[in-house]
Amino acid sequence: MTSQHQARRASFRVLLANPPWQEEDRLGIRAGSRWPFSIPARGRIRPSYVPFPFYLAYAAALLEQAGFELLVIDAIAEAVSEREFLNRVRDFEPNLVVLETSTPSFSTDLRIAREIRGATAQAPLITLCGPHTTAMAKQISPTLDDGYALLIGEYELSVLRLATLLCENRHVETQPGIVRCGGTPPSSVCRAPLAAIDHLPYPARHRFPMYVYNDDFGVLPKPNVQMWASRGCAFSCSFCLWPQVMYGGPGYRPRKVEDIVREMEYLVSLYGFKAIYFDDDTFNIDDKRMIALSKQLITRQFETPWAMMARADTTSRTTISLLKEAGLVGVKLGADPLTFLGLAGV
Repeated sequence: MTSQHQARRASFRVLLANPPWQEEDRLGIRAGSRWPFSIPARGRIRPSYVPFPFYLAYAAALLEQAGFELLVIDAIAEAVSEREFLNRVRDFEPNLVVLETSTPSFSTDLRIAREIRGATAQAPLITLCGPHTTAMAKQISPTLDDGYALLIGEYELSVLRLATLLCENRHVETQPGIVRCGGTPPSSVCRAPLAAIDHLPYPARHRFPMYVYNDDFGVLPKPNVQMWASRGCAFSCSFCLWPQVMYGGPGYRPRKVEDIVREMEYLVSLYGFKAIYFDDDTFNIDDKRMIALSKQLITRQFETPWAMMARADTTSRTTISLLKEAGLVGVKLGADPLTFLGLAGV
């Protein structure tokens, strides 16, 4: 990359945001959750359950690595009001705005997107991403003008490509992973899921309020941290949003065991986390891989407890015992009601 390209990127400003979501007396949970929802506020400034926004964090790491000027706002984790959020956006004057959305919050998200356009002087391109825009791209794109774009599925590489095109003053048109609004609805906008997820940098956690995030379901000491050791799942449970929508169907992409353990050690040593929760779509696929991970943790004397999102039918009793020896203290299970009805003979 030439020095001219580097200077151009350093002055191109990208905002990544999990925007505010508060309606009357309810607080919303969006980015990082496979099932976005809202809860009664009851005097709280943020929900007690605050999932880590992985897609935003990986996108931030890629943009940072590429040399773009970056502002990240997780308004839900930071308990940022709409007024404060808009003030911070206006002060930053972004060239590109990326807002993660969801189905139950979409009317709020769209209103905030329009307020950003009114609050900023240079009319940034506003992109909406997440499962709702992925599932409803054909319906949403004709309702917005060409000041908007939609990002489809896993959007980290799409954000990087979009920022690069805009920074180089190149035309942005609909392509796999990116939909430019205001024109004819696209017939197909899917992009292939990320294959080599080990090539991604670690999430840019230093840009997030890491000690606020909480998904320990009562079994892990605090502070704890969420990690991904894989993406996707070999199954098609009816209740699960991400594999079916964000990834376009079942498909399992594990990270290398060695890299998983290195990130675990990195998080404990740098941040002082006392526990780790693996928020994979399904962590415990492939007994051989679970055994290899357990042996590495035991050999390296990794003593920090950890928990996992898992299935009950993909790991043997022997392997579960080994995982426990390697520090496993809790398991969160997903239960497909149709499967249970079938098992019960209903």
